[in-house]
Amino acid sequence: MVLFCVFIFLEPLAETCTASAAIEYRVVIAPRGTAALCDGGRDNWSGRRALTEQLSSLDQLALPETWSINSRRVMAVELEVCVDSVASALTAAECGATRLELCAGLAVGGLTPTLGTFLAVRQRVAVPIMVLVRPRAGDFCYTAEEVEAMATDIALFRQNGVHGFVIGALTREGDVDVATCQHLLAAAGPQADTTFHRAFDVVRNPEAALERVIELGFRRLLTSGQAASVELGLDLLCRLATQAKGRIQLMPGGGVSESNLAHLLHATGVRAIHASASEPAPAAMSALSFGEHRMCSAARVRALSVIIRSQGQL
Repeated sequence: MVLFCVFIFLEPLAETCTASAAIEYRVVIAPRGTAALCDGGRDNWSGRRALTEQLSSLDQLALPETWSINSRRVMAVELEVCVDSVASALTAAECGATRLELCAGLAVGGLTPTLGTFLAVRQRVAVPIMVLVRPRAGDFCYTAEEVEAMATDIALFRQNGVHGFVIGALTREGDVDVATCQHLLAAAGPQADTTFHRAFDVVRNPEAALERVIELGFRRLLTSGQAASVELGLDLLCRLATQAKGRIQLMPGGGVSESNLAHLLHATGVRAIHASASEPAPAAMSALSFGEHRMCSAARVRALSVIIRSQGQL
């Protein structure tokens, strides 16, 4: 049997990242290790959106390290950017993110976003949107009432065309809460993309927890390596990458920056990166503070994309 992998290569033809920027794309079909340029051209943002939607079901294919086509390369490392506003989502999608994690309350690690925010983002971006489902700040041990509320949120987002969900739950002992995760995954449905989130970073036995996450059927694991940042968790990330290879996608996240991304990719060999790429947003003068507002930085997203390319991954 001959296996085929299909890729789309998209690149703005201008340095600025605007939704109206022209896009150059090539669709590549590669039968068992060979690459052939099948089509190409230029299109506008609507063309990019159409291509992305038509082939969105292919984003789970295992990719080779790189594909060289006419001295150019197709992206094999995904850049997921975490955003908590419509403006940040637009910036991330236009400047190089290949997937978004949409949430609210990034200052507390992320909470479930409103349906209205999701719909506003979905109407404006072409990249897949993963929605975080986390009802509150604090630990990841949920009551029966909280679990039902999470399942209801999942059903509502699913009815409105979400690509996938970022979920997770733990027992009081610090293990993966298998029963709760099964309930939430059932609500998400078998076609949904699923990521087990950074609840993993507080499990008591990461190697055993990874096996539970794989057995549950999650497609992806987001983790900092049980540390304050991916730099500090690098040793565990490398071990988890070895343990997980071929069975689940390991996606480092937590303190990913322009200064550590190259080494992170080289050390772990991962195919997906998670970053907020944010900066403080200008605020109106006020004698009272209600928390810092951060926005996705176009310059930082572009810089991360450039680093991926420079590492031979694009």
